[in-house]
Amino acid sequence: MSDQAVGSERSGNLEHQPVEIPEVLSVLPMRGVVVFPGMIIPWQVQRESTVKLIDDAAAKGNRFICLAAMRDPEIPEPGIDDVYKVGVAGYIRMMLKLPDRIQLMLQGVQRVEITEVLEREPYAVVRVRRLQDVKTGDPTELDALRRTVIQTFRRMLELSPQAPEGMADTVANIQDPSDVADFIAANSPLSTADKQDLLETLDVRERLTKLLKFLTREVQMLELQ
Repeated sequence: MSDQAVGSERSGNLEHQPVEIPEVLSVLPMRGVVVFPGMIIPWQVQRESTVKLIDDAAAKGNRFICLAAMRDPEIPEPGIDDVYKVGVAGYIRMMLKLPDRIQLMLQGVQRVEITEVLEREPYAVVRVRRLQDVKTGDPTELDALRRTVIQTFRRMLELSPQAPEGMADTVANIQDPSDVADFIAANSPLSTADKQDLLETLDVRERLTKLLKFLTREVQMLELQ
């Protein structure tokens, strides 16, 4: 049995509170999902190695793990070489152990980069480097770009029959440009590769610019339907 998401993803604006993220984390491979900071996702683990990972984390009282997207979601037993090197430090908000699986509620906290593999079996344990946003240029121009991205995203939602109710209002209330980019990236129909590219883009202006290009293209396609 493979580990997988349960239900739909959702994302919320992070409260920017200082958190102590361990330098050494166990790695949970994410099948078909790129987790962004602030994103909350229900997940279930069934594979023996990942069940042990979660059991060990709970026994040690450590609720932080590294959430790294798989390069190929079809690999049945992914190892450390099968995941991207940039992921997020994730926090286990909730854990429910059932006879055949463990149900989790995970939250992305901060971008991290895997710098060293310390253990490979029965699951990967790595050393990570915490990654910080880079904000360059005129703050006024960056805020204008933030508003343009939000407007384009709202237009995409208007044209999308399956858009979740209330999402447009949620994104309109997010003020931080980085949080806006991550929220929209998590809730847009991007490919895993495109989402991973946005996760790895630390310059917030560049991240918003990439996102705007995708959203504009998506709106144009929807308007033709």
